[in-house]
Amino acid sequence: MRQRLFLSLASLVLRRPGLILLVWIAAAAAGLILASRLEVMSGRTDLLSPENPHVRSYADFTREFGTANNIYFIIEGPSLEYSKKCADALAAEIEKHPQYIRDVLHKLDRSAAEKKLFLYFSVEQLRAIEEYLDKNADLLEKMGAAKNLNDVFPVIGELAERRAKEKFQNPATAKELDALAGLLETLNFYLWEHERADLDFLSDVAARALPFAVSNDPDGYLVGKNRKTVILAARPNAEKEDSLEFLKPMMAALVQARENAMNRFPDAVIGMTGLPTFAYGDLRVMEEEMPWLFILALVATVILFFLFFRYPLEIFFCGVSLLLALATTLGAAEILIGHLNIMSSVFAITLVSLGIDFGIHFIARFNNELGRNADAAKAMKAAFMGAGPPITTGALTTAVAFLTLSITDFRGLAELGIIAGTGILLCLLAMMTVLPSLIVLRTRWRPVILEKRPPTEFLLSRLLNAFGSFTTTNAPAIIAFFAVATLISCYFAPRVSFDYNFLHIQPKNSTTGEYEEVLMERTGISPSFGAIVEDDLESLKKKTERLARMPSVARVDAANHLVPPDQADAVEIVARIRDRLVQMDQRMNKNHGPVDAARLMKQFEEMTKGLSTALKIKSIIKDAEIIRQLERAHAAANTFLEHGRRLDEATVSASLEDFSRELFAYLQGRMAVLTDARQLEPVRFCDYPQNIATRFIGKTCKYAAYVFPSQSIWNKDFLDRFNKDLLQVAPNATGTTLFAQSLLEISGRALRQSALLVALAIIVLVILDFRSLIPAALSLISVGLGLLWMLALMELFGWQYNPINIMAVPIILGIGIDSGVHIVHGFHDFGRDVRAALLVSGRAVTVSSLTTIVGFACLLLSSHRGLISLAQLLVLGMSACLIASLIVLPAILNITIRKPE
Repeated sequence: MRQRLFLSLASLVLRRPGLILLVWIAAAAAGLILASRLEVMSGRTDLLSPENPHVRSYADFTREFGTANNIYFIIEGPSLEYSKKCADALAAEIEKHPQYIRDVLHKLDRSAAEKKLFLYFSVEQLRAIEEYLDKNADLLEKMGAAKNLNDVFPVIGELAERRAKEKFQNPATAKELDALAGLLETLNFYLWEHERADLDFLSDVAARALPFAVSNDPDGYLVGKNRKTVILAARPNAEKEDSLEFLKPMMAALVQARENAMNRFPDAVIGMTGLPTFAYGDLRVMEEEMPWLFILALVATVILFFLFFRYPLEIFFCGVSLLLALATTLGAAEILIGHLNIMSSVFAITLVSLGIDFGIHFIARFNNELGRNADAAKAMKAAFMGAGPPITTGALTTAVAFLTLSITDFRGLAELGIIAGTGILLCLLAMMTVLPSLIVLRTRWRPVILEKRPPTEFLLSRLLNAFGSFTTTNAPAIIAFFAVATLISCYFAPRVSFDYNFLHIQPKNSTTGEYEEVLMERTGISPSFGAIVEDDLESLKKKTERLARMPSVARVDAANHLVPPDQADAVEIVARIRDRLVQMDQRMNKNHGPVDAARLMKQFEEMTKGLSTALKIKSIIKDAEIIRQLERAHAAANTFLEHGRRLDEATVSASLEDFSRELFAYLQGRMAVLTDARQLEPVRFCDYPQNIATRFIGKTCKYAAYVFPSQSIWNKDFLDRFNKDLLQVAPNATGTTLFAQSLLEISGRALRQSALLVALAIIVLVILDFRSLIPAALSLISVGLGLLWMLALMELFGWQYNPINIMAVPIILGIGIDSGVHIVHGFHDFGRDVRAALLVSGRAVTVSSLTTIVGFACLLLSSHRGLISLAQLLVLGMSACLIASLIVLPAILNITIRKPE
């Protein structure tokens, strides 16, 4: 049956070569037309099935609230004021592109929140404030009567003595120490950094009420902890910001905006991060690198082909056949999938590396038959009959290996499997129809004259002949040596671990991962987040309060922070607090007096001694937060003394005078805000600008909260813990952290699934091909050993699996089997003669394997570290399979199957 099929195909090629070419040209043209509609998708969500529950829930979230995948700009200049001016310029540049950017957030108007500050406190907190005012009325009166800093510190000292007598068990102690540490740090910053101080050290409530506010900057900027960095968040104007038609122009506009801002402020450094920037990095690799890497792979394989087989026209025919198959594959990709992603985009290089192998085997067999029989038609039929079965088996096993990947639930791998598997079948068809048709037309035009063998082919033949002799005479020793190597590999291979850190597989020139870490370090904000959606604010509040107490959570920004749900219960208490503060304000000293620097230094020395004494007995303080604030205040006081002693008294006095004046002006202004009648007016969402409110109120009036992790999510153990905490509180939560966990788990599972499925498919196909268990088992030896050695070397080299290079295992299984199949077929075709099998089949196996290795090696020139890691494994694995095919398999054949006498 199979022999008749190949004989019929040979007859068709000999009779109708022109028609075959016309059909293929038409198919390729149609493929290119369809390919013009082929999309390129670079988002992480594109690697998972749209039916994945986390993908669906996140899609629902973005439809309700718009995308929350901000592009973050980290602006750092020589001073905070410089960074602020640069941030203003950058915001203005970005706002010129409303078609791409919905809004920009870098500066917040705090006045609306401050005028209703008390209503952001819970009822319990307000009662505690009222009680505090009652119990400490005498000290607050003294503080209000203070004229300068010299009058402030005795009150602080008296308060400290009171807390010490209470053994630091007063609930307000930690807050008081926090305020003291804030005052001292602010004073140091003002005096020694020579910049405007952030005087809002008494309470972070106003900032907490403004989402994404990472400091209490008096001007409302989002300022990092180092006090020189300003953060800007740009929100894309699309639900799916990583689609090609939107992502590319949006990122081009943002990059240009950044360049314009940096031209105006050359001393500023502006970094970018956020999930869209990761997608853009992958997109640039697919668009800018993949085409020339494909061309390089094609040229390199053709050159290598020519070095060993000096058949210029046949090599050209191979290239034409391959290009026709690739063009048709692109059309098939549009019909079957409709797009490419970062994983499936490597299909073209894969087909170049593999598809040309079929042509190598066919041309090698054709020319071998032509040398034995000068009749081209007979040589063509003999080539089909001799090379057709092993080529077809190799192609089918490879194609089935790829197509089997479509069963996995890892979309990126599944789509690669569908496209590459289809492409392999089309390459097989092209090499078994177009290539022989071109050869037939050439023989009609001019008889084939075999070229003189090139030196490389002669050297390869000598080398293969030497291999044949060596394996024949030393088979037991070879088997023993590699058996030991294989046993050692069995120890190392299972130890290869999985690297879950996506930052390790980004393009080399990308700073996105670096600035993601900077963003988290400076602000506590991560580009990745969990999201909670509720119909009412009270439910949202309960969940966010629980999450905020969890160690895995850095911060929570929620709709209930904007509009507290229990305001009606709070108003009565706020009214009493406000009345008390009005009375205090009326008796407050409004006249600032001069500061005695020498006296203040002594006051600081006494305070530092008191703090040191408190720290000596910290073992009896049960509250860790009190100890932390004590240490913080002690360090700030020491810093003041160290700097103050190095400067002359006049300089210190002048600076202290300025600070004291600003401090008392701030306190008076603060009191005016707290006693404002609007403190009794309810907080509403309309009090906030659109760029804040729309992040938390959905199109159907649902409410959102954003939960940020306290560590990098690329630590898998932490990611699992964070998502467990998130889902424990909010089972219906969504967000990019859940998607990331799903992606990592599915990619790891896909590695195991695909390897098993591909192995089973290959075994079945090889058995069907040989129709005998022994030759089928022998043909599997080389790929099995090669893969095992590759895994062992991975562990020795310190390489790890990642969500990109997991493709290598099923690919090597699918490709590596070809070598063993051809060697075993050649062994039986040439009378069980290992030398003859290596000289004919081995030559084609060697050249085809080298072209595959060279083709994949071109990916090493990519800037994408994920693709580089894939190329490393493919090159290593294919090299190992080649060694096993040329040395170990012939040795085993020599021992297990004797040559007939």
